[in-house]
Amino acid sequence: MSPEAAVLVAPWRAWPRVSEIPSGHWLARPLFALFVYGCAASLMTSGRVTLRLTVPAMLHGFYAPLLQMAALAVVCRGALPFRRAVDLFFAGHASTSLTFLAYAAAWGFAPTAQVKKPRTGEAFDVQRLDLRSDRVGQGTD
Repeated sequence: MSPEAAVLVAPWRAWPRVSEIPSGHWLARPLFALFVYGCAASLMTSGRVTLRLTVPAMLHGFYAPLLQMAALAVVCRGALPFRRAVDLFFAGHASTSLTFLAYAAAWGFAPTAQVKKPRTGEAFDVQRLDLRSDRVGQGTD
């Protein structure tokens, strides 16, 4: 099982093992998280993953992993080498990535009227939130 999957399934057992495993390049996991953000944004807006939408979304969303790494640098100052801390921190991003992909699938594949609000179960207001690229500008005031 991959370290990310182990942390997702049983974090209390996986973290001691994951912290012992030598890691690859320290930016691999943050860049993968950024790639997932870009793919999710592309899927939400057009219903498919395209480079034309994925790359700009990655460029516009690069601040999220960057701010997370900056906060991590402040919090973990001296406790771990920065590169190792970043790698371990982003090993726990599987749940966030899966959540983004689940929302992207809901918005990308289901008609907007069928997507429900998570807590209340109400349908979204179709007139205001239709984000499909083929319907831009239609049905709005």
